[in-house]
Order: sequence, then structure tokens, then C-alpha cells
Amino acid sequence: MEIGTYLIDIGDHFIDWLPETENKHKLMTTIKHFKENKLIAGLNIRQSSTFTIFISGEDDEYDDGITFDFYMHHEGQWRFGIQIVDKPVKSDLLDLSGFGYGRFMMAIMIYCLDFHIKKPTDMIEAGDQLTIGICADSSDGFWDHIGMMPGKYTMDTERRNSKTGPAGAGYDKEFLMGDWKRWVFDGLRGALKHKKPKSKKKRNKPKKHKKPKNTKRKKKSKNTKRKKN
Repeated sequence: MEIGTYLIDIGDHFIDWLPETENKHKLMTTIKHFKENKLIAGLNIRQSSTFTIFISGEDDEYDDGITFDFYMHHEGQWRFGIQIVDKPVKSDLLDLSGFGYGRFMMAIMIYCLDFHIKKPTDMIEAGDQLTIGICADSSDGFWDHIGMMPGKYTMDTERRNSKTGPAGAGYDKEFLMGDWKRWVFDGLRGALKHKKPKSKKKRNKPKKHKKPKNTKRKKKSKNTKRKKN
């Protein structure tokens, strides 16, 4: 899809795409609420690396409802942004907080990445190892709830006063694409364990056992022949 705004059909294709995991029933409960209130879901592509999922009423502008942003911070590093609390759908002042819409919008984003968005190269190459983070937490604990951990170079730690300095500080909280998917679909939190690539061990050549030297002195043979007179 090119830059623009598109409606996303939350129909059979989306539901069949959802993995048969622990959280599918939670997502289905949200979808039921979504359909009963005749809401719409859409994707807004502002740049080739800036995407927003929105949910609103049929007569609302997309930014009148709730939104979830996913965009590139630096190559190989992406950011989240979410707005649900105190942002009702305007058409009937429907408050969507507390109905699982955060997880639902994330699932829609992952669905769009699979089918509707041309993924940037860094996202394709990194796969589930792509770093995702936030630089300021105003979510009232939502990012902790989904399993993000303090960033390695966050300004909230003693590293702020290190040689790295604030200008070189990283995400306040972060995790990987694989961690994100695990929370959305499996309800699991916590960073994936990264297996270090096994280093190829050099095979030691078997040592050749040297034959022990014969250290015994050879006895001089006595001349048994007598000298003739």
C-alpha cells in the first residue's frame, strides 16, 4: 500500500489468520464488542516507515478514536505509541478503555505487516530480533504490562551520568519483535532468551606419543680375546 488511509476488514480472513493460541479468545471478545458497536478499523500510512492503526465510529475522523503508532526511530530500531485512555469514540461517546483494544490494535498492526504493508529492509532483515522501544513512558504502566524491560542505555539509570551521556541514551524501555508477538498472541511476558551462536571449537589434533628414549647406557662389551704373548 502507498501513503494514505485504508479501512481494514476485521472479517473471516483476519479471524482465520489469528494463531490458535492462549489469547485468541480474548481477541475474539474484543472483536465481538467491536462489531456490536459498529466500529471501524483502519491503517494510516504517513511515510514508508510510519504506520498508525485506528479504531473509531463510522462517522468519525480516524483520529477521533483510539490509535496505535508503529514507526522507525533509527534503522533497526522502532518505536511504539498508543492512545486509548480518555479518548472515546466521538460519534456516541463510547469509552473503549478496558476492553482489550490495546492488544487488538497490535494484532491488526501485525496483520497489516503481513498483508498490507511493504516492510522496510531493516525490519525484514532483523525479523523477530528487531528492537522496539519507547523513549518516554506516559502509558501508566502499559509498557511494563506487555513485558518491556529497561533499555540498556536508558536515561533513567546511572548510565545518564556515564560517558555515554543523555545524547547517547537509548530507549527507556524496550524488547524485541518476537517478545511483542508472544504477548499479543500467547500472553507471555519477558524477554526472549537469546542463544549465543555456538562457536566452532577447534579440534585438537591427537598428540603423537613419542617413544620414550632409551636412557640406559649401553654396557661396553668386554674384549674376551686375550692378547697373544
